[in-house]
Amino acid sequence: MGRSRAWRVRWKSHLLFLTVLSLLWWQTGAVVAADSPPDIAAAHAVVVSADTGEVLFDKGMDAETAPASLTKIFTAAVALETAPLDQLITIAEDDLVGESAMGLVVGQDVTLRTLLYGMMLPSGNDAAMAIARGLSELSDGSSGESIAPFMERVNDLAQRLGLTHTRLVNPHGLDEPGHVSSARDVAAITMYALGNPEFRRIIGSPYYLDEGFELYNSNELLTSYTGLIGGKTGITDEAGYCLVEVAQRDGHTIIAVVLGSTIDDWYTDAISLLDYGFATLAAAPSDPDRPRITLAPATPAVVTPTVQTPSTEGSALTVDRVADTTAVVHAADAEPGGGGLSWRWPLASVATMGLALALIVNYPVLLGVGGLLWQRRRAGSLALGAPALLGRLFRPRPQRRRVRPTQATQATTRTAPVRRAAQATPTTRTAAPVWRPSTARIPAEPQVVPLNRAEALASRAVRLARRGDYRAATHEFARALQADPTYDLTRCPGFWSMDALGYVAAARAYLLLNRPADARTLATIVQLSYGSSRELERVLARTSPAAALV
Repeated sequence: MGRSRAWRVRWKSHLLFLTVLSLLWWQTGAVVAADSPPDIAAAHAVVVSADTGEVLFDKGMDAETAPASLTKIFTAAVALETAPLDQLITIAEDDLVGESAMGLVVGQDVTLRTLLYGMMLPSGNDAAMAIARGLSELSDGSSGESIAPFMERVNDLAQRLGLTHTRLVNPHGLDEPGHVSSARDVAAITMYALGNPEFRRIIGSPYYLDEGFELYNSNELLTSYTGLIGGKTGITDEAGYCLVEVAQRDGHTIIAVVLGSTIDDWYTDAISLLDYGFATLAAAPSDPDRPRITLAPATPAVVTPTVQTPSTEGSALTVDRVADTTAVVHAADAEPGGGGLSWRWPLASVATMGLALALIVNYPVLLGVGGLLWQRRRAGSLALGAPALLGRLFRPRPQRRRVRPTQATQATTRTAPVRRAAQATPTTRTAAPVWRPSTARIPAEPQVVPLNRAEALASRAVRLARRGDYRAATHEFARALQADPTYDLTRCPGFWSMDALGYVAAARAYLLLNRPADARTLATIVQLSYGSSRELERVLARTSPAAALV
């Protein structure tokens, strides 16, 4: 009896030790991360809490420099306050500037909504020029041939917000004498623009298909960084590689601005800054000693669009005036002093303790289950090799039924021909495509086949493509690849029964998931089989190694 009591006492002491250790690990880990500013290649950078304006990281944030295509954030902010989204703008010859374009044609009538997507997603300089010229009004109320009136409104907004390091000459950001801004000012205008739900929707859209345009977002972090709301890319010779990234985690929204980085480091810089910002807020959600980016009051005269979908994004920003020329920008639904972390650290501590105890007590069971799962794991890597795809494309595909592979079926079909090495389900080309395993080895209990979500989504995409709804098919193919990145779209039943545009939709989905090699392989095979087309050429252009992000 005494021995049992002593064992319980020792166990409780060990439990208390693990609890204290987990608490120390949770708190000191965040502090260490927050006390280690990242070493970045960018010449200028800043990390700001969009909720409070607190500066979490600063590297030359007030230095005046060329902002490249980050200029388009200023252009978008003014355009959204100037005209409704369905206003038509006729494209003129002067709009077709070079380097980066959304593909406008002289004489087209394009809505402001589509031009904004064309300016912010593929960073179309032609779209920026069309917006600036189309929204420049002459004294008689008609659109002029000059962008000067629009740029006056852009610089006036910057001045009213207190952005003293910004003077913009053009709406797109191509290098031009006197065209400058700073990391602080770019972060400030982003804080201001985030108050418009349409702006948040645009910068967070991976692609846009409307009015005959097919536009893809050039921001590589959009589908790879957890919590990313959106951002903007920018590249010129003078500015270098520039980025704005906005992300939200644990109730905090932060903005990271990178100016003057390199082709190898600009995204790495942005990730390091975002991680550092979240770690800093986790350690101390608010600190009165931190510098703040404040915006002078500038009430936007927003024109309500005639066609506007309800916003599902987070709350808007509000401006609290604290002096005659100073205000603090914060989230409308943010509670004063609330960091949202007061209850998380004890919960995380208990979870950590429970996980540690589970590993200590049950590690033999975990090892056994892990070994069993490893033996039963099926290979799922995507193999879009040209020979295999060509074989699928040019050989007739008979109807077949799929049965769950078992040891018996694998044993009885070892010599049967298969279409690809990675495909575990055996197939046949005979008139009766059903594999019949030995009845002596059929298991007594019925086999449960789990739902393959990726295949279900891909099958839906195939049906949509057959009906001619290629835009929706692209979306469903992309969802399938997101559900299971290892899923091979070509294995989906009925995939090879679509028309050429259906395969183009699948190639677009690969592009949306940042898999240009797979998209190019599929597009090339479709080109060999069906010939070239405008849609196919667009996909191939997007997969070209020479395609640059601007």
